[in-house]
Amino acid sequence: MCKVFQVVGKMVFGAGALLLVAVAGTSAIAQEADSSLEGFRELRVAPGLAVADDFIDVVLPFLRGHPESEEGNAGLEMKVHKADYGFQVDIIQTGFLDDSVSGHHYRGSVIRTGNGQWELLTMHIKPICARGQNVDGYCKEGVQKAPPAMFIMPEANSGTPLHCVNVAADDVLNVRKGPSSRFAVVGALAPGNCSVAVSETCEGSWCRISSGNVSGWVHTGYLYAAN
Repeated sequence: MCKVFQVVGKMVFGAGALLLVAVAGTSAIAQEADSSLEGFRELRVAPGLAVADDFIDVVLPFLRGHPESEEGNAGLEMKVHKADYGFQVDIIQTGFLDDSVSGHHYRGSVIRTGNGQWELLTMHIKPICARGQNVDGYCKEGVQKAPPAMFIMPEANSGTPLHCVNVAADDVLNVRKGPSSRFAVVGALAPGNCSVAVSETCEGSWCRISSGNVSGWVHTGYLYAAN
């Protein structure tokens, strides 16, 4: 059983509006946290790499890059629960500008190390499907999407196949100068383009890619493995 501990935060974004609610302190009533990993898939964490002096720094990459824009009804919620091993962290991003995936639910485990630092031990991701079903952690009948995390082990991406662009037929995937929708657009990829090479350089849900003579950063929620 887990108990709600220290921080329960919720951010809701709208056009020109930001709501932040934070509750500090241990809950007077023990609340059971959902620790099930049903519907999640694992993101591989490099041992000893996801370490920081501050708790928030080890999960910060999973908070970046959202909301994608001021359009839509984006939301961001983070909950931290005390658990037997340390802390369970749940980060829920909603309001994606995708027509098939409306959000991501991250669930990770964080511990306090012997030298007083914080370390991310595990991280899992579950898509929030706008249509279709969640099959083994993927929407649209198990289509494999590029893992949107910066703490992927180097060997996890070795030999990674090319990826395809998953946007509507009348849309394009913008390629940007940096890892956020705030950066300028430097190119665009057509729907169904399956020659997208994803590098190991990632920040949160954004990774550096190349396809033909186009290179830059894209949101990996719009990519899936070509094979």
